[in-house]
Amino acid sequence: MKIRVGEGLCGWVAENCKPIINGNPQVEEGYVADTKTAPMLSALVVPLQGLNGVVGVLAMYHSTQDAFTPDHLRILLAVASKVALSVENALKYQQAESSATTDFLTGLPNARSLFVHLAQEVTRCRRTKTSLAVMVCDIDGLKKINDSFGHLEGDKTVARVQQHGLKEACRGLRLCGANGRRRICGYGAGTYGCRR
Repeated sequence: MKIRVGEGLCGWVAENCKPIINGNPQVEEGYVADTKTAPMLSALVVPLQGLNGVVGVLAMYHSTQDAFTPDHLRILLAVASKVALSVENALKYQQAESSATTDFLTGLPNARSLFVHLAQEVTRCRRTKTSLAVMVCDIDGLKKINDSFGHLEGDKTVARVQQHGLKEACRGLRLCGANGRRRICGYGAGTYGCRR
């Protein structure tokens, strides 16, 4: 569940890096009392402090008022650092995985990701006996832009072509991706009508 920093019990704990014992769970954003079960009346919330700051919070809820003791808090604080490290590692892994498969400039899948997905699509099309369309767009004049205005402006041009041109022109494509600085590729099963 995503809760904004500073909102409700969990948001307050994340913002202040301090635990709350026997807080009122009903102040949490998105709290909805379930008529089939007893309402939650107490909460124990601790911050998950990673190496670079708070990565989340760990919250426990109970249907009894003042259900949590200082011993509960002590135990939760003891495991919180290990949970925080696990969460932080998972977030780093997710970021590394995204970086390995995403072109940093356009946000499109990179060449590696394109070829992995394309191989899967070819296999699927062979199995289902359907056709596959592959499109490669080469941006003419990019070298002239790079030479005249610098590579940063050339990179912005590539990003604009992707964002405003290719996405609009070929909405039916299964996947579009960047293959180097000058080429943007896309593919899709069957025939797709791309506007010029």
